[in-house]
Amino acid sequence: MRLYSIYYLCKKYKEDVLKCEVQESVTSGGGRIVEWKNWTKYKEVLLVLREIACLKKNVEDIYETIPVIEREKTIPRFSASLWETIRDKQRELSKQLEVITTLYESMGLIEKTELEGIDVKIPKCDSLGKYIALLKDVQFVFEQCPFLKNEEGAIEFSCVDVGSQWLSFLITAGVGSGVVAYIFQNLASMLDKAIQLKSHMNSLKEQKILLEKTNLSKEVLETTLNTYKVLNDQYISRAIKEIEEEKAENALLDGEERGKAEKSLEKLAELMDKGVEIYTSIDTNKDIQLLFPTIDGGESLPSNIIKYLEDKKHGKDD
Repeated sequence: MRLYSIYYLCKKYKEDVLKCEVQESVTSGGGRIVEWKNWTKYKEVLLVLREIACLKKNVEDIYETIPVIEREKTIPRFSASLWETIRDKQRELSKQLEVITTLYESMGLIEKTELEGIDVKIPKCDSLGKYIALLKDVQFVFEQCPFLKNEEGAIEFSCVDVGSQWLSFLITAGVGSGVVAYIFQNLASMLDKAIQLKSHMNSLKEQKILLEKTNLSKEVLETTLNTYKVLNDQYISRAIKEIEEEKAENALLDGEERGKAEKSLEKLAELMDKGVEIYTSIDTNKDIQLLFPTIDGGESLPSNIIKYLEDKKHGKDD
């Protein structure tokens, strides 16, 4: 998760971790009971913050302090002493969030922009040449693909996230032009097609390796491999045609544009195969995020998270 995403989540939830709707009552024996009214909503906040590595332990401390039987209730009940223990852990977590937001802001790293964005994660490379090659391919896709630019807007480089391999891009466009949605929709389509193409290309690579191990003549081997290349090119051509037909604005003007679109899709699939990840930025409109085949907004909740915590409580491994 990029540093700005961590800051964004800490800033968003630093007050919520202390915001508890409770109702107190007294038992017949004079003891005080606390009912946690907004536990269901609060639990979602914990699951989001748990995705931040440096907060994981403190988040789990809060969760695991709550008895298992009470966690499953919509409105759990606690003794006054246990509730105070939970509150102490919440205050500790709140301090962590405050430290992170204060540190980030003190470094002058606040991103003061209302523009929609794209985050690209570059994998670790064992040479500068490989790193530069990945950057050049990302540049080609974002700057040359006809589906990802328009007379009224385009994808522009913003910054490299401090201390990480994350690159940030912004979509610049005139107010009310509709270009932002147009570019995001097309990028989502390109990513979807690239995922399919990557799987197709890997399948062909595996078949190529198997063929090279056989005793086929050189001529037969070359003919077969050329057939694979034709199949791959046809797949790319068909995928671009499908994107082109999604909306009238996607109509490609000439062979040059079609060539750039096909090359962009091929490069995008190869980038993904090499470990490059492309997401909408965490503060991009949620409706736009839902368009994408894979999203790391940072707020997605793993479906097995509660089971993981339960297993951890009982000494099992994830």
